[in-house]
Amino acid sequence: MTLTVHGVAAHAGNDPQRGRNAILEMAHKIIEIQKLHDFEHGLFVNVGVIQGGTVANAVAASCEVGIDIRYDSFERLEETLQAIKKIADMGRFGTQVRGVYGEGAENFGSLYQISNQKTLGQTEREIIDIVRKAALELDAQERRVRREYRQRKPVQAADECYKSYGVLKYARRLTRKDGMEFLSQIMTGITDGILKVKEPYSGYGLMLGIQPANLLSLADRPLDKDELDAARAEFLRRRLPEIIEIEN
Repeated sequence: MTLTVHGVAAHAGNDPQRGRNAILEMAHKIIEIQKLHDFEHGLFVNVGVIQGGTVANAVAASCEVGIDIRYDSFERLEETLQAIKKIADMGRFGTQVRGVYGEGAENFGSLYQISNQKTLGQTEREIIDIVRKAALELDAQERRVRREYRQRKPVQAADECYKSYGVLKYARRLTRKDGMEFLSQIMTGITDGILKVKEPYSGYGLMLGIQPANLLSLADRPLDKDELDAARAEFLRRRLPEIIEIEN
């Protein structure tokens, strides 16, 4: 049988924090699958083939393994298949990570949703703890990757943040995708100490503000695509916080 894990592709050098490594997730699943092997009771489980990713400098978007199962009864086979299905359905913490816009949709702005996949037999507190644990681990991994990136490419990291700020500060038209991506980059720069703002601001508030529904509400009239892009740019120019340049 084969098992496939889908992740989120990203460049491993330029923006690894935007990706979710399918090979890494598969590695955790392989460990759990191999635990099913039970030589003494006539059950042989072996992950013998693995394929994932496309190039070494990209976060793998998918990974597939081939699993060999040998058994002494159909009952044992059915139990093993059900066990593998549970492993396949569950993330490392019993959670799933996907883009905030839903399955299969393009994810821009580096926004993700974490959801639990198992509810039966668990209390509300247990579910909250599982999702919280997954979120904290993902946050720790992302901070580590960003820190390593800044250490390896400090000029490029700073350039991406300042360039994003410059575009939003002076652009006259912005698509929703560009607005979300540049805002995400600015938020990263502020969090990582690359940019410093003069006054408090809400990055997520700006992200919500540039959505079509909000722009239409502010305009109080129908807007076509070009008008929406112009309104989005004006919205950010008026509300983007002033920054203090940091000597590097």
